[in-house]
This record gives sequence, structure tokens and C-alpha cells, in this order.
Amino acid sequence: MTREETESPSWVTLSPDERIIWQDRPSHWVIAKELIIGSIVVGIGIVGIVLLPGLWLLLPSALVLIGAIYAGVTIYKHRKVRYLITSTELYKKTGVFSKSVINLRLDRIQNTSFDQTFYQRLLGYGTVHIETAGTDGTDLVLESVNNPEHVMGRITECLEKVKSPEYDIA
Repeated sequence: MTREETESPSWVTLSPDERIIWQDRPSHWVIAKELIIGSIVVGIGIVGIVLLPGLWLLLPSALVLIGAIYAGVTIYKHRKVRYLITSTELYKKTGVFSKSVINLRLDRIQNTSFDQTFYQRLLGYGTVHIETAGTDGTDLVLESVNNPEHVMGRITECLEKVKSPEYDIA
């Protein structure tokens, strides 16, 4: 779900006149398959615990543990990515214990685009590509964002404001 909030995360420092336009994480659909696999492995392990006697409990117990760890790692990898658009910058944060934050000033952005596979289009997510002046190729990729057309539209709205003659960067 897209969140448009005014509260700033701890990894972003807003200037007095800067405000948050949009923030979100990658779509939950991206991890659905892995969570289903983890749940099936846990389920098979639980059935094995109920049905198998004595020393045979070790194998189904291991399945429960493996399935739970697999699902937990999947959720961790998903939660470590966050995207944020402010009125003057665009951010991508990765990591939980160690963090990496990439930010681009909106006035440097030259082109934006998005793409969706057929499957992604059905599920409502896709990838937004951002290119800045003076570089070749894509500078920032927002992967698996919900409603990429909306996100690209929000970036475009901010770009129009930032690049208008009335905008004062000072």
C-alpha cells in the first residue's frame, strides 16, 4: 500500500521547506511465492511431527525450522528496502542493520520510465527507472513498486515544480 505521510524516517533529513510526497516498500507480491514455499515446508513438517513416532521426529522438526528460517529471511530481505520521494529529492534505502541510502536531487533528473511484465501488471506493481544528467543509463531503479505509473507521475509532478522558473533552490 502506498503511504503518503509527513513524518520523516530517521534516515532522511528534511530541510524546513521540504515535505514527503510518497514513500513505500517493494510490493508484497514479490515475496508471495517464497512465503508460500516456506509455509508448505513448515506445514509438511508439522504433519510429520503429528504422524511420525519417536526418533523420526528429527526430520519433520528440521523441516519446520528450515521453512521458518526461509520465510524469515525472505521477509527480512523484503523489509530492508524502502523508497521515498520528497519535494526536492528521491531516496532509496536498503539494509536494516547496516544501511545504504542513495538520494538524487530532483533537479538533476532527466528521464523517468517504468516497465511491467504481464504478470506484474495483473498484480499492480512494476519497476521505475530514473536517469540523471551527465550519466549513461539508469541511475536509480525503484524495483517492484506498487502502482509504478502513479509513482512516476508523482516524480513528474515534483520535477515540474522543481524545474519551474518560480522554484528557488536556496
